[in-house]
Amino acid sequence: MGHGTSMPLQQQGLLSDVVVHEMGHVLGFGTYWNALGLLAEPSLQGGLDPHFTGPVAIAGFDSAGGSAYVGAKVPVENTGGPGTADAHWRDAVFGTEIMTGYIDFGANPLSATTIASFADLGYTVDMTAADPFILPSPAAMPGVRRRLWLGNDLRLYPRRRLDPRAKIAPPFRPDR
Repeated sequence: MGHGTSMPLQQQGLLSDVVVHEMGHVLGFGTYWNALGLLAEPSLQGGLDPHFTGPVAIAGFDSAGGSAYVGAKVPVENTGGPGTADAHWRDAVFGTEIMTGYIDFGANPLSATTIASFADLGYTVDMTAADPFILPSPAAMPGVRRRLWLGNDLRLYPRRRLDPRAKIAPPFRPDR
């Protein structure tokens, strides 16, 4: 999962952030967007500006400085191939936010935009749990950052769910 040092994530101080990032995917971040109609213009299907269309996340994005963003909101990663593209916030816009396709050495804030995206997925959320986060200006983003690429951290298999007896139920269908 990523490139760089072979030192364990815990020794690098990245384990907690990687766990939070991956749990976001388990809860549906980037994994249920397409099935629920919340991903527009997916890059893996030829789209040029993939974006998350949930209204609560768009409001969170605007509040974090995205109201002046030129392009469709909320920008989703358009590089990195399957498992990265269309499943993370766009790194060039979000910088060190925890749900980009990278974990940075240092702070990886959980933004209100990410928490709001879970509200768009149907969860009840606590927006006060967000870390302070303002979208970085392109000029403020360092050209080279020390970070771990979480490349291909998703494998998109047919969706399954458990029935009340914890048996695997038929594949997920968004209309159920």
